[in-house]
Parts: sequence; structure tokens; C-alpha cells
Amino acid sequence: MLVDYSKCQIGIPFNFKNDHKKWLVREAIISHLSTLYSIIKFRIKERENMRFIKFLLVIVIVLGAIGYGVYHFGVKFASEKVADTISSELEESGQMDEIKNTIERDPQLKSFMEEAKTADSSKLPFTTKEEATKVIIQKVGISELNNIRTKIQNGSMTQEQIIQEMEGKLTDEEILALKVIVYKELYK
Repeated sequence: MLVDYSKCQIGIPFNFKNDHKKWLVREAIISHLSTLYSIIKFRIKERENMRFIKFLLVIVIVLGAIGYGVYHFGVKFASEKVADTISSELEESGQMDEIKNTIERDPQLKSFMEEAKTADSSKLPFTTKEEATKVIIQKVGISELNNIRTKIQNGSMTQEQIIQEMEGKLTDEEILALKVIVYKELYK
């Protein structure tokens, strides 16, 4: 490989016609410097790439933490809001008494609620309306709850279908906890 040394900026004066050893040394130095430059350039690029990867990793972790926080507190906020809204609407409209009367008249519903009287509250997975709403939202889903509400209002879903659907999505302990909460709300 021939190199034009007249443009070389190393500044070592050589007589290229007479001194071949010096020329070979100079060629070796330039070759080593070129290799060293390539290695340094590669390392700098490698560090820049690592910085970029670290930056992306930090961004992903931060976004994941924010997403988890929004989900966690969003579900909590939504469950509290739904529980408070439903309770206040039922009490204000007088439907709470109507529900009590319906339970008292229907032997199947009455036997369904009797289990709540004797249940041990310390063994239940949740004990408040807010916790119950959170579990229902997580296990059933808001859109499915909305579909159930619409079907009930249209009269296309019976009590047995509602109970069967909830038993399919909730555990026996969760259903018992719901019974206890409903019983406490109705007969407080």
C-alpha cells in the first residue's frame, strides 16, 4: 500500500529515497496510529450506543412505573367513585327499601343473603365497598359490568344469570364477602 507522505502531518523528516528502514518505521507508526484511531472511534461510538441504550432503559422503566401508578390509583379512584355514586343514588331514590322488600319476598334471594349473617368477616378477602368494587372492576371489567347493567335494565338478564356469571368470575370467598357487604349496606 502506497501512502502519500507529503501530506502527512506527523512532521518527522525522512529521506525516503535513501533510508528504507526509516520509511518502514514511519509506515508502521502511521499504521498503528490509524488502528489506534479506529479503536478509539469504535469505543467512543460504543459508549454513545451504551448511553443511548441506558437512556432508553431509564425511559422505559419510568414509563412503566408511571403506568403502574396510574392503573393502581386509577382503579382505586374509580372503585371509590362508583361505590359512593351507587350508594348515594340508591339511598336518594328510595330504591334501597325496595331492594330490601324484594329480598324479603323472594325466598331464593333471602336464603342467598342468610349466609352473610353468619360469615366471619376476618376471613374475607375484602370488607369495604371500595375494596369490593375494585375487585369486581379488576375481575369482571367495567365494560362487562356496563353490559350486565344494560341487560338488567332491558329485562334480558335474570337474577340466576347474574349470579351464575359472577360465580364464574369470582371465587366463593369473594362472593361471600360481597354478600356480607350488601347485607351490611342494606341492614345498617
